[in-house]
Amino acid sequence: MRTRTIIMYALFSASMCTQTLCATKFTLRELSVPPSAKGATAVAINDRGDIVGYSRSTRHTPDGDFDSFRAVLWQDGKLIDLSPSEDATESKAAAINDKGDVLVNCGEYRAYLWSNGKFRNLGSLPGYRDAIGLAINNKGQVAGICTKANGAQKPFIWANGKMKALRMPPKCTLAWIVGMNDKGVILGGAEEYETHAYWVLWDGPKMKIIDSPNGLHFNGINNNGLMIGSLFKRNGKRNAVVWQDGKLKRLLPPKGLREERANAINDRGWVAGNALSGDKFHALVWLQKEVVDLSIPGRETRANGINQAGTIVGVFTDANGNFRPATWVN
Repeated sequence: MRTRTIIMYALFSASMCTQTLCATKFTLRELSVPPSAKGATAVAINDRGDIVGYSRSTRHTPDGDFDSFRAVLWQDGKLIDLSPSEDATESKAAAINDKGDVLVNCGEYRAYLWSNGKFRNLGSLPGYRDAIGLAINNKGQVAGICTKANGAQKPFIWANGKMKALRMPPKCTLAWIVGMNDKGVILGGAEEYETHAYWVLWDGPKMKIIDSPNGLHFNGINNNGLMIGSLFKRNGKRNAVVWQDGKLKRLLPPKGLREERANAINDRGWVAGNALSGDKFHALVWLQKEVVDLSIPGRETRANGINQAGTIVGVFTDANGNFRPATWVN
């Protein structure tokens, strides 16, 4: 693999807090993008400040032009290409742990673990064709989904070089994973095709079906067992929520914003997410006693990840509408 290195730079250094009584201030800093790329997306950040995501460029073929994605890592002021091979036309970094291990998905749903500068193909479950990695924790465990040629899916956990299937509720053939904490507790779901869907917690060999209200879609879990997600109402609107011990708490957006969604949570209970103002998203962070609007006037912003220090990663749009990767530092 050829490694491209580009120095990271800061574009904005003004406070992004727009709440009248907001006590916490954040500074937006733009991350670098490969010269050939139209833009990039920052997806996740670890406690060392390493950031992963993917760049987007245009691939020219005889059949037309197509988007091409390449996994990237922002580390120690450098931008590193994390595509497993030069001929990979699509790769995306999905997650990173505090050791710097990066989960990368490539091509036709091949999952790789990048660790100490080397790639490892995670393989797939027996009888399954594809694998996609969706979460990694500080133990080095990976959770994801394997898929058969007929579309049937099975959730898995990978650890110490071995992939094991996770139990599913009876008759379920579809599955998804939305998060895993450092205790190895995995949050996801399973579905009987177009009939019943279940939200599930996997803890080692144990599988627990979550008794949650209709319309609740989870999106992550922290080390304290707090789960975040969106509650979809019958009128089609959604609210960002936190779920713990069977209790639901709404995360209220700043005045004038709507359709809020929670995307990531740290162990302090800080939640990074978005809400709509007109047709543009505003990046938000919910703290213990306040919510901070991380928007830029006239631009769209989205928050995708947050670490324990409260540094947020996401994107903002440039003048051409392309996504530019960014961090918000408090």
